[in-house]
Amino acid sequence: MADGVFIKKDDLDLDPLQNPHASIVHRANENSIKAVMVEGEIIHGKL
Repeated sequence: MADGVFIKKDDLDLDPLQNPHASIVHRANENSIKAVMVEGEIIHGKL
């Protein structure tokens, strides 16, 4: 199963999104996260 983090692409902290990888690494924060997937299941506020 897959693990992943879904990022809000329209988050103002990530603007401008010309280089998505650099924007996420350098400017994303907890407010930029839309959802988290663990073992193929979307986790809502529980780890």
